[in-house]
Amino acid sequence: MINTMMFEEFPIPLVVVDSQGEIVAFSAAMNQVWDYSETSLLNQNLWHLLPQTWQAHLQPAYKAAIITNQTGYAQIFDAPHQRWWQVGFVPKANRSIWLIFWDLTTQQEELIWHQAQLTELRRWYDRLQTIAEISQQVFWEWHIQDDTTLWVGNTVSLFGYTLDTMPQSGQAWLDLIHPDDVTAVQAGWESSQNSGVPYCCEYRVRCQDEHYAWVRDCSQYFHSESGEFRLLGAVADISSRKDAEAAIASNELRFKNLVANLPGHVFRCANDPDWTIQYLSDNIEQTVGYPAVDFINNCRRTFASIIHPDDQQYVYDTIQEIFQRQNHYGVEYRVIRADGQVRWFYESGQAIHNAAGEAQYIDGISIDITVQKQAELELAQSESRFRQLVEDVAVGIIVHNPQGEIILANERAANILGLSLDQLLGKSAQDLDWYVVNETGERLTAAQFPSARATAQLIPIRDVVLGVNRPSQDLIWLQVTAEPHFNASQQLEQVVITLSDITQRKQVEDALRYQSQREQTLNRLIKAIRNSLNLAEIFQTTVDEIGHLLNVDRVAIVQYQPELGQWDHIIEYLRESSLPPSQGLIIPDAQNPIATSLKQGQTVQIHQAETKPNLGEFNRELATSFPGNWLMVPLQVEAHTWGSLTLQQRHPDQAWHPSEVSLLEVIADQLAVAIRQAELYQSLQAANQELSRLAITDDLTQIANRRHFDECLAREWNRLLREQAPLSLVFCDVDDFKAYNDFYGHQAGDECLYLVAQALGTKARRAVDLVARYGGEEFAIILPHTDGAGASRVVENIQASLKALEIPHGASRVSPVVTVSFGISTGRPTPEGSPVHLLEAADQALYQAKAEGRNTYRIIHVP
Repeated sequence: MINTMMFEEFPIPLVVVDSQGEIVAFSAAMNQVWDYSETSLLNQNLWHLLPQTWQAHLQPAYKAAIITNQTGYAQIFDAPHQRWWQVGFVPKANRSIWLIFWDLTTQQEELIWHQAQLTELRRWYDRLQTIAEISQQVFWEWHIQDDTTLWVGNTVSLFGYTLDTMPQSGQAWLDLIHPDDVTAVQAGWESSQNSGVPYCCEYRVRCQDEHYAWVRDCSQYFHSESGEFRLLGAVADISSRKDAEAAIASNELRFKNLVANLPGHVFRCANDPDWTIQYLSDNIEQTVGYPAVDFINNCRRTFASIIHPDDQQYVYDTIQEIFQRQNHYGVEYRVIRADGQVRWFYESGQAIHNAAGEAQYIDGISIDITVQKQAELELAQSESRFRQLVEDVAVGIIVHNPQGEIILANERAANILGLSLDQLLGKSAQDLDWYVVNETGERLTAAQFPSARATAQLIPIRDVVLGVNRPSQDLIWLQVTAEPHFNASQQLEQVVITLSDITQRKQVEDALRYQSQREQTLNRLIKAIRNSLNLAEIFQTTVDEIGHLLNVDRVAIVQYQPELGQWDHIIEYLRESSLPPSQGLIIPDAQNPIATSLKQGQTVQIHQAETKPNLGEFNRELATSFPGNWLMVPLQVEAHTWGSLTLQQRHPDQAWHPSEVSLLEVIADQLAVAIRQAELYQSLQAANQELSRLAITDDLTQIANRRHFDECLAREWNRLLREQAPLSLVFCDVDDFKAYNDFYGHQAGDECLYLVAQALGTKARRAVDLVARYGGEEFAIILPHTDGAGASRVVENIQASLKALEIPHGASRVSPVVTVSFGISTGRPTPEGSPVHLLEAADQALYQAKAEGRNTYRIIHVP
């Protein structure tokens, strides 16, 4: 049994229940919890007394204490009395439960007040966060004493950092500021701290992705009563504004660069007789000698004052008349420079209208065209062509970015290229796929264009001459300059390209160059003809020069052989080695209409020869093997047809130009002179050869004479002296020849000498051997590179040959037939020796042979 008396004085509300929930004891302080009397609580079931709301909160803790036999707790709110209670459930060994009540009303009220304060703070924080989101700002607070920071706002969108990863100290924030801006930021903080006045500063902050963003930071120092220093601020992203400012600066720089590189001066002026200048680019001073400031608002002079007096009214009237019809105009006039020189300008402009539709101002550009005017005068063009050329002179401007995309172009550039501005802007060279060639005709890739080279090499590419095929497929020639321009960071910002149409100038230059090439070719041919009498060399030079000059497929020299009745292709030039050769081709003369025309001195032109029915059967078959256009110029030598100069061009559309025909006829005349000179030279050479032969030949025997023998012996002696080779000499004498003459007569004697000479020549037959008549019935033989044994064999062969002739000699003391005695000398030439030694030795050997009975030979070796 529980002693209920022990709880009565217990100061804290307490009630004891058994395992069934009946109250077995309670303290007097329980009347603070319930309004029941003390006697009415005993033996009452606790759960019947408690309100339903209390039961829901207390029963779970009560049951848990019974089951676990451990103290448990629960809180309840007494709504009618506005009191908070904490109930402790303490299980005892006798299976009773002590319920102890603690009054938590004061603590709960304080907690509720703090929670209300916290809720309000959260509301203010949310409001601040909303303001930060709406204003795209980040708010921050720096507690200076403990160097901690607090951030509010969308830091991710501004810096890329979450609130948790934002700098947690002032120094960490300074570390993110661009090094060039840190000093200015710190100075601003110090100024605000000293003055108490808010400050604003613009600086760069390194974001999470390592790029720098521009921000505007407005902050102020606060000093609390507790002595705490705080710096509060708001940061806003101004990168877009900074980018816009940079873009504006870049556009201004680009405009200045563009104006500076234009081949003229840009202006805005009033549409009045003085042309009152509102704006004028500085390069006007280079052209007229006056600075631009002199003309602004007619400060020192009017622009009209420098226009040539003869052109002032014309310029004004022309522009006003054009404005009646259209906004754009173009006009040429003269200006007088400060130094008195007269310069030509081409001016192009556009009217700017006021609200009434009147042309109030003019924007335009003036270009110095003095050089073009002078060039036109020098070329002496007709007035109409002169005016047309001036009208066609145009300067196009194209600007592209570093990626090659065209960002700016003027109408003139579009007109030059045969495109519209819409077709140019936003495109690159690769997109437009221009067909561009250099001056030699070689096609250029996009990477070889001046603009691409200037972009890649970062240097100006000036005055490049290019040929461009426009969409209409006509080829125009341009003089192109590409100038790279850079921003303040020295990075490539754009490339400015200027285009000048020089097609007409190029055509004139090509015509002059072609004329010069023709003259040079003709001069070379004339020089070759004058310097050479070798027809083969002259012919080859001629066909080669013509082939290269006229760029034809074939050039041939054809010779007419009247005695054979045919035309022979004797020499030719082929542009390509794969072409079938015509050299060696024989064309019949009979029933050949082309041959007939050539023999009449007529130049023949044939276009697509195989289609002509009147060419003759052979020529039509020939045209099948050699198709194309043919040109044949007769070669007339002293009114006789020698042959023809023949050209072939395989391309059927390339007809023969009259200038080409005229040139070839001139060359044909020169060739005829060369042929005649060569024929005369050949005749003269034949005559000279005959004279030379007669000068060294014995008239009777038709072998070498004594003079030729002496020259040859001296020459061979010196040659074999250098070579250290043997030389042999043979003297021959017809035995009893005086008796032969007396017996048979002098005519028979001459015939005998002739037969002996021929027999000698047939056995000494090497090219270096020489058989000569030495005098009377004496003969001599020179045998180079021959020793004594070799000379003996030659002599023996001669003896055999003479014996075989069996020339009768009835007066001979030796033999019934003609015989010969021989003397041989042999040796190696020495510096100390002389040919005379060989002659003397050969003569002595001959003497010995005669003394020993004749019809034999003797040999002497000369040391």
